Amino acid sequence: MSSSRKKLPHEIPLWINQSEELYFITICASKRGINQFCDKSTSQMVFDSIKYYQEQKHYWEALFILLMPDHIHAIFTFPQGNSISKIITTWKHYVARKTGIEFQRDFFEHRIRRNSECAKFKFDYIRNNPNRAGLIDNSKEWPYVIKNGNLF
Repeated sequence: MSSSRKKLPHEIPLWINQSEELYFITICASKRGINQFCDKSTSQMVFDSIKYYQEQKHYWEALFILLMPDHIHAIFTFPQGNSISKIITTWKHYVARKTGIEFQRDFFEHRIRRNSECAKFKFDYIRNNPNRAGLIDNSKEWPYVIKNGNLF
């Protein structure tokens, strides 16, 4: 029996002001358990591409990005009226062309309120991910992270 992966919906309800919300995003490489993001050249290319998309104001504002060997955790805001799915998909295609990394078809996205304990919880969850994975002892040792602004 073939199990097909369910496509995740990413449409934002019209009553949500998308540009005022935080989005916790997880993007996974298709080959799990293999280091694909955490080397100097690949991580720099990923971070540079995220910065470029941020400079193009119609894409996103990257508030926190942490690379794990086989997935990426991020907190973004997106401009009102832009398709989060289209933005992430376009970015994944760009990174795939530059690095050869194959991504899983979809991504996980969770909207969180900006001024809530949930936002702090998500930040802590992302920041401590390398610790939980047994990659480091202290989250401050992890080199594959960028933080933008004073949100947390």
